[in-house]
Amino acid sequence: MTLGINRTKLAILLALANLGGTARTADIAEALDLPEQPIRSTLLRQLWDLDKAGYVTTDQANSTKGVPAYWTLHPEAINADLTALMARWTPHQ
Repeated sequence: MTLGINRTKLAILLALANLGGTARTADIAEALDLPEQPIRSTLLRQLWDLDKAGYVTTDQANSTKGVPAYWTLHPEAINADLTALMARWTPHQ
């Protein structure tokens, strides 16, 4: 269970969900009303962290230069971690 989610990552996950679950980096940035640089580098860093946690994946490895990366939300991974967290903080009698 990771759940290393700060406000920025939560906003990214919500934006991706509102965009239908799969979106380009630029679309996520636009949904969050982010300027070009350097904020977008922060967005990418947060997206890669979410990818490592299994909450999103990208097709970046299969894309070629000039082709935008798409990110896909994996709510089942988030839900599994939330369920595990709830089980841990629920008092046991």
